[in-house]
Amino acid sequence: MLGKRHGQTAGFMMGESFSIGSPNRHYAPDFRLYPTHGDLELRFEVESGRLIGRVCWQLRQVEQGGIRLALDAMDLSLSAVRTSAEDGFDYTYDGTSLQLEWADGTSLDGQNVEIEWSVENPRAGLYFIGKPERRALSPFEGVITDHETERARYWLPCVDHPAIRTSFSVTIYSADAFRHLALGLKISEMVSEGQRCTSWELKEPCPSYLAAFAVGVFAEFEMMNGEGKSLNVYGFHPMTAAQLERAFSNTSGMMTWMEERLEMKFPYPKYWQVVAPGIGGAMENISLTSWDEQFVGSEVDHEEIGWLVDIVNLHEMAHSYFGDAVVIRDFAHAWLKEGWATYMEPVWLSETVDVDAGLALMQDDRLSYLTETRTRYKRPIVTRYFDHSW
Repeated sequence: MLGKRHGQTAGFMMGESFSIGSPNRHYAPDFRLYPTHGDLELRFEVESGRLIGRVCWQLRQVEQGGIRLALDAMDLSLSAVRTSAEDGFDYTYDGTSLQLEWADGTSLDGQNVEIEWSVENPRAGLYFIGKPERRALSPFEGVITDHETERARYWLPCVDHPAIRTSFSVTIYSADAFRHLALGLKISEMVSEGQRCTSWELKEPCPSYLAAFAVGVFAEFEMMNGEGKSLNVYGFHPMTAAQLERAFSNTSGMMTWMEERLEMKFPYPKYWQVVAPGIGGAMENISLTSWDEQFVGSEVDHEEIGWLVDIVNLHEMAHSYFGDAVVIRDFAHAWLKEGWATYMEPVWLSETVDVDAGLALMQDDRLSYLTETRTRYKRPIVTRYFDHSW
């Protein structure tokens, strides 16, 4: 993810400490039972801001004693919890965690658990988008996800931690006026009796915070790389295709450079991007990177910030390798994926613009970091002590 540059780190003001009190030491959980594939069915009532969902998690049991599974689920209205291994099954839900437990000795490898729920205009993770002049009010005109670091739980019962990575099958329903975007490849699309239904498949493993989709009325700029991989860009109404083309037309060349530089083909079947209001930055969701609308504007805007859009574009694409294909095991390692993606920025500038441009960006990052240590806070880059994963 990339937010504001030049030391304007989200969440901290001048003079504040990085941590308050005595933060805990964090490690990746030890999972003996965990999901390996998620089959999602998502029905959107977009104008009212409501989601009706169903997920079927296929389970992997590492050892026979793995009979408990905790799913993160914030403020969801559960309507059903079922399992294919019914004997001795029980569950509790306290508004933050869905605790599942089977009888001792139950064989759960390959079994599944199915959950049905609904949620209205959740406060995080899943954002219903209103009219531009009344963005926070109904009727809504679209919806988009934005998860990093632990916000998928506000609309999806899941293990909301990067150590758990699953494949996904997703079916989305909405009124036919809206189009659908999602992770992975589109398998089918059907419009009937005023309803649109699309199905998507992601075979590659994906942690909850990198799963993404959007529903809305979009402008579209179609683009491919030299090998025919789709690099389409979408923007919520009233954005235009011309704006998207102006901002993102360098994407194909970036991918060609990156594949050659890393000696590795792009690791996903497509690389789509979507621009929406309220995202606040850019996020490397697997096969559907999201952007805030502040990056896309008029020709004059592009003359001023086009260089920054290119750098952020390169940064998020680099995450497809460092952060997506290779995923951090715990939030304590977030510095590693962000460090690699940030490092790729001056490498790209040095090899496609000139060496001085790359060195200037590296020096800018260096000064930003040193200024932060002098005026705001400093800590070890590698640490397990923190108050919150963000």
